[in-house]
Amino acid sequence: MIRASEAFFLAADGSYSGAVEQIAEERVAQEDRKAVRSRLQLTALCEALSEKNRVVELQHKIFGANSADYGRLTAIFVDADPDGTLHHFLLAFETIDSVQPETDAKQQLTQYYEQLKQSILENDSYVDAMLETADAVYSVNLTDDLVERDFRRERGADIFIEDLRAPCPYGEYCHRHSMLILPETMGSYRLIDTAEKLLERYASGEKQVTVEYCERVSSGETRWIQKTALMMSSRVYDAKSGEEKPMIHSLVLLKNTTEFHAQEQKEHERLRAEVDEATLANKAKTEFLSRMSHDIRTPINGVMGMLEIIKKNREDHERVDDCLEKIHVSSEHLLSLINDVLDMSKLESGHMEPEHVPFDLDDLIKDVRALNEAQVAKTSIVYTYSKISFAHAKLIGSPLHLRQILLNLFSNAAKYNKENGTIKTYVEEIACDENTATFRFTIRDTGIGMSEDFVNNELFEPFTQEKQGARTQYQGTGLGMSIVKELIEKMNGTITVESVLGEGSAFTVTLPFEIDKHPFAQAAANGAADETALHGLKVLLAEDNELNMEIAEFFLEDMGAETMQAWNGKEAVEAFRNSAPGEIGVILMDIMMPVMDGLEAVQRIRALDRPDAKTVPIIAMTANAFSEDVERSRKAGMTEHLSKPLNAETLKKAILRNI
Repeated sequence: MIRASEAFFLAADGSYSGAVEQIAEERVAQEDRKAVRSRLQLTALCEALSEKNRVVELQHKIFGANSADYGRLTAIFVDADPDGTLHHFLLAFETIDSVQPETDAKQQLTQYYEQLKQSILENDSYVDAMLETADAVYSVNLTDDLVERDFRRERGADIFIEDLRAPCPYGEYCHRHSMLILPETMGSYRLIDTAEKLLERYASGEKQVTVEYCERVSSGETRWIQKTALMMSSRVYDAKSGEEKPMIHSLVLLKNTTEFHAQEQKEHERLRAEVDEATLANKAKTEFLSRMSHDIRTPINGVMGMLEIIKKNREDHERVDDCLEKIHVSSEHLLSLINDVLDMSKLESGHMEPEHVPFDLDDLIKDVRALNEAQVAKTSIVYTYSKISFAHAKLIGSPLHLRQILLNLFSNAAKYNKENGTIKTYVEEIACDENTATFRFTIRDTGIGMSEDFVNNELFEPFTQEKQGARTQYQGTGLGMSIVKELIEKMNGTITVESVLGEGSAFTVTLPFEIDKHPFAQAAANGAADETALHGLKVLLAEDNELNMEIAEFFLEDMGAETMQAWNGKEAVEAFRNSAPGEIGVILMDIMMPVMDGLEAVQRIRALDRPDAKTVPIIAMTANAFSEDVERSRKAGMTEHLSKPLNAETLKKAILRNI
């Protein structure tokens, strides 16, 4: 019974006598078959192999090979039965190549292919793939330091090995070719530029070595070359000396990788640009955080300082009133800083959408003018307002965002103005059709102005302020103009800027609004917000912070509402469950509370088996103010989401909208 690898030409677990016949027919030349058959018979081997005579060699000519090529069969004793009869033996196959310089090039390359497949990897397709993708190939006898043959695979392969004249010494050829190699890649080229270096690598177990280098071409350009040396060993018969000797051969594969390197360089530059952009963005955000730290501390310091003054001057009502006013201004400034960050977050996430509600443009402009006049009241700035022409005042759109845009632009005009400077605002209706009126809002100042480069490249970018001259002393997040531009674009409008450094700036905003064709009907529909609307309304107030509970209770009771306290979500659920149907008119729910948070509490209330559980308005009243917080509230079952800090008017309007 013969046992062999499935990859060998003999089948595994076959009959030995059948294997002898297969060996003779497929491996042995006609003239040696009879002798091979005879000497491989079991009876012959049993006589020849023993503990004392452990090896029997049988030389033969190879079937189909050149006359000088031959093979060797070696039978090796393994063990015997207790009576001394041969039991197991090994049969080894060896091919001895001949040294024939005149061998056909195609035949020799094919021979190398087969040797590589056996020597380097079991996976034949790997070697095939490497050889197929090579642009040029040449063979090297590493033992004798000799480039034997040049196999030009492609028409353009001459450009890779134009200075190769085989046969020639491998080390000499590599040294001559090194004159073309760029110095910065010479180290890589020299890793395998001699037969000695390749032999050392082969001796250490490497059968494949790949390097890349860049070389000059005759046109003055450069190209990248990938050079791979595939190495294998064999025994050869030298007809001149009549002896066998071991030989290490290598196939050297050359591939033009210039295009790959160009793509790699392009990708590297793209990644580097992205890294630079990210670095600049991070730097801007770091500077923003530094400014925010300063700007937040300033109003907080003002609040704390005014409180200390009040403590020591309680009887001086005029001084206390002045301190309270300054506390109010500082808290409003602090809130505006935080709102800028929140607004930018909403805009970037796509969760800020303009309103679509009726409003009176005349009333809105009056409010904005009043706020503007209050802002410059204690300065030397002269403020004027001009209404050029107005055919429509009753409009439908987003008054909240229009007010935010105009106040932001005016605030900048005041902040960056000069002593005794001026601010002029203009409002003009510039076009209309049956359904839409378009307005132009202009704010012109005589302030410090901006450079053309800053206006064109940075003005509307987040976290930026022009760091030139007196501008560096001004506080702010650097988000205001970015928010303005995003809001204007969401409202389908445009903004243009004219500015001269040291002379002033002019901002022009153009916005379309839907014309309100039924203003009186709309006013009647919104007329529920009278002073007595909340009288007697029972409000369940879920809040874990004592100070916030006290403030909310004060607001609600001042409006005439009644409050029920719940200090966590579980208490809120129990309070609603124990109330009579319809008794509680609205629930104000904090989100972050102990025992049970507000989101879970809302879900449990909505799941109760009573008719008002699904309809009772539940308004989130929380410091969680980002867009994802609003979305979580909505999914949990909240009717509306209000962000702290709240004021009485905002709270009142939210309740009226929902009851």
